[in-house]
Amino acid sequence: MASRNRELSRAELRAKKRRTKTFVARLEFGMIIFTLTLVIGGGVVAYNQIPGVKANRAIAAGNEYVYSEEYEQAIDSYADAIELDSSKVEAYSNMAGAYLSMDDTESAKNILYNGWENTHNESLLSNYYAVILNEAVSKINAGEGDIDTISSMVSVLAENPTNADALELVSSAYSHAWGEYDENGNDVTLWSGDAFTTYDQVMISLMDTYEATPSQELGEIITKYATPASATVYIKYSDVAEYSLLLERLTSLGLSNSETESLQSCFTDAESVLGVFSDIFTKVDAGDIEALRDFVVSDEYVALRDVFLNNEETVLQNTTYVPVSREGLVLEQDADTWTYRFMDYEENPSTAGVLTLWANFLEDDGIQRNAISYEPSSEGDSYYPHTTYTVTYLYSNVTINGKLTPKMNYRLSTVVESSAEESEETIVVDWGGDNESTMDTETIGKKMTP
Repeated sequence: MASRNRELSRAELRAKKRRTKTFVARLEFGMIIFTLTLVIGGGVVAYNQIPGVKANRAIAAGNEYVYSEEYEQAIDSYADAIELDSSKVEAYSNMAGAYLSMDDTESAKNILYNGWENTHNESLLSNYYAVILNEAVSKINAGEGDIDTISSMVSVLAENPTNADALELVSSAYSHAWGEYDENGNDVTLWSGDAFTTYDQVMISLMDTYEATPSQELGEIITKYATPASATVYIKYSDVAEYSLLLERLTSLGLSNSETESLQSCFTDAESVLGVFSDIFTKVDAGDIEALRDFVVSDEYVALRDVFLNNEETVLQNTTYVPVSREGLVLEQDADTWTYRFMDYEENPSTAGVLTLWANFLEDDGIQRNAISYEPSSEGDSYYPHTTYTVTYLYSNVTINGKLTPKMNYRLSTVVESSAEESEETIVVDWGGDNESTMDTETIGKKMTP
């Protein structure tokens, strides 16, 4: 029995020893916790509860999610990290990477920029610029680059004028600012939509950047972008004034060249020509066709007609029949020289009306004829029926007291096209005069088939 008691005592001793070890272990663990406890502001804060530590754990969790391609969960974890500690650069950078893995470039840009605003970390800003430029390059390589794409690259230059990548990409992307063509191969980039507004903003941004931080490379880019890349370009006349201001500023910055000066000449001349026609457009638009009688013999009209009749130098394309309209210009480039014309009716069927100057040599007994045509706006969206009024001041026979008598008089021709195959013409001689009469339709052919 005594022996058994001794054995129990040994067993109890071993158990006591085990309990002592456990206590020591617990005490040692407790000591570890204690030694990693900080006193902050007079209070006790456990290490595990420090925001920076919790943020690091959230980042680590996000990284694990990225590794397993669970990007939405990764983004949530990085967002938790940023909420805990907004100074964590790694959280912004990795979160942007997760967004990019999901092809969400816009969110990637936003988080990088927000990160830079919160931390002022230059690497985040550099990555933000890199995402913008890479996105632009991807669009251009995919054949989707346009003036909006270039605008995003220019925004990088506005923030960082010496960014070598941005300078190189903006310069090489010049041709992508243009290139929206119609079925006839005419560049209609500045004619359709609001592309000119974006182009205007791009040019203003580039010139503002140049004024603040001038460089030869940026100056060359601005000069290049100041004129279209295509040989034939349509532009809304309502944008011409703003375009002209851009070219004026270009000159003031010392960045103009012969090509930009030639383009500016087109805009200046177009404004001058429309000044000649502005009043008569107002009258004929209101239905006052009779006003064309005085206009066709006015000094301003005859002087302009003689420019073409005598083949004088002009940036307005020299042709026999010169259309004048108010909606748009067609710019054409030959080498470094630009010329222009106003859109005719076929080029812009939605026009409010077209006046056509006649500059053909037609003389009666040594007297040069004066002639002008007017095509009013179409009825609805259809070209037909299409009406053309032509007023001619000429020396021709007028029936006076039953006799044909030659005299200066006005003639009005009215052609109504009901379709592409059929039209009807009425001619009035001595139009508005004492001996006004309608010519024999059998003689002139009432119905004409082209």
